[in-house]
Amino acid sequence: MTEKEKTQSTNEYTLRQQVAALPFRISESKSIEILLITSRDTGRFIIPKGWRKKGQKKSDSAAREAYEEAGLVGKLGRKRCIFQPAAPVVPAADGHSVRLNCGVA
Repeated sequence: MTEKEKTQSTNEYTLRQQVAALPFRISESKSIEILLITSRDTGRFIIPKGWRKKGQKKSDSAAREAYEEAGLVGKLGRKRCIFQPAAPVVPAADGHSVRLNCGVA
């Protein structure tokens, strides 16, 4: 997931990247079971995600988010998808500009 945010001092945008983990397991019957996690704030289903820490590998950041948000510890699989910004930037009422393009693959 990516976010473009307007800096305070200029009209330039900086691109920030989020990382996420999609927790799953293979059952005894060989089917894929995805772990559904609910947000404490809204009660909605989420996948653990967050900002990548400076100097930290994307995979390590995703694992950290899975642990911090859901207490999950597991084996990391290979990267499944990359998101490219495609949506137009639309200024919010508070003046921030955000561009999000997300999905699960």
